[in-house]
Amino acid sequence: MKKKRGRKPLDVIGNRYGRLVILKDVEDSKPRKVVARCDCGTKRDYLLAALRSGNTKSCGCLSKELASQAKHKRNGGRKATDLTGQKFGKLTAIKRVENSPQNAVARWLCRCECGVEKIMYASNLTEGATTSCGCSKGGGSTERWTKNQDKDIIRLKNSGMNNEEISKLVNRSLAALAKRFSSLRKLKGEKRCQAKDCQKNFIPLISSAKYCTDQCRWQENKRKKYEERVDKGLCKQCGGKKGDTDITYCKKCQDYFKKRWVDRNSDLPT
Repeated sequence: MKKKRGRKPLDVIGNRYGRLVILKDVEDSKPRKVVARCDCGTKRDYLLAALRSGNTKSCGCLSKELASQAKHKRNGGRKATDLTGQKFGKLTAIKRVENSPQNAVARWLCRCECGVEKIMYASNLTEGATTSCGCSKGGGSTERWTKNQDKDIIRLKNSGMNNEEISKLVNRSLAALAKRFSSLRKLKGEKRCQAKDCQKNFIPLISSAKYCTDQCRWQENKRKKYEERVDKGLCKQCGGKKGDTDITYCKKCQDYFKKRWVDRNSDLPT
C-alpha cells in the first residue's frame, strides 16, 4: 500500500510580518500557530494564516498608535501643553492621563487643596472653567445663558476677542464665561476655518459653517474668484477679456488704477 505524500510545512522561523518576528511553532496546533515577538517586546501566540494575510501586524500596539494619531488629528493637530505642577485655583495638575474616548480632549489628574484627586479636562483648567474638585462653588452670576447671548459670545470669540474683553461686554465673570465656552465646545464641537489665510479653530454657530467670520468667508470667495479668472486668462479685477495674456488686468482696469494713483498723489510736492 502506497503512503500518502504530505506537503512539507513552510519554514517561517525568523520571518517578519509587520512588527512581529516568528520565533517558533506551537506544537500540535491546528490551524497552525506560531510564537512571535513584537517590536515592543511582547511575546504571544498567533495564527500563521493571520500573519501571512496581513490581518495581524502587531500585538495591538500599532492599533493604539494609529488611534492616538487619529485623535490628535481630530483635535486640530495641536500638541497638548505640559501642565505638570501648575496650579489652577485650588487644583494642582499631577500627571497627564488618557484622552477622553468621546471627544479626544486632553485630560489631567489633579489634586485639590481638600485632598481629593480628580481627572479634569485641560481646556477647563487653562480657561478657568474648573478651579476645584467641587468642594467650593465658583463665583460669577447664576443667571442662565440665552440663545442670543450664546450667539453673541461665539461671534465675539471667533472674531479674535479674548475672554477678558468679552466678559466686560456681556457683564459676566471670567469663570462663568470660560465655563460657558467649555459647554458650547462640547455641545457644538470645534472646526478649522477653511480660509487659506486663517485656518484657526472656532466654535460654529451652525453645523454647516466653514469659516470663523464673514470676513474670512468673503476673503476666501474673493481669492477663489481671482484664481479662477487668472486660470481662464481673464482680467483679475473685473473678469473681462484682456488683449495681452502676460498682463494681469484689462486696459479699462489699468486706466482706472492709474487715475486713482494720480488722484491720490496729486497733492504731493513735485
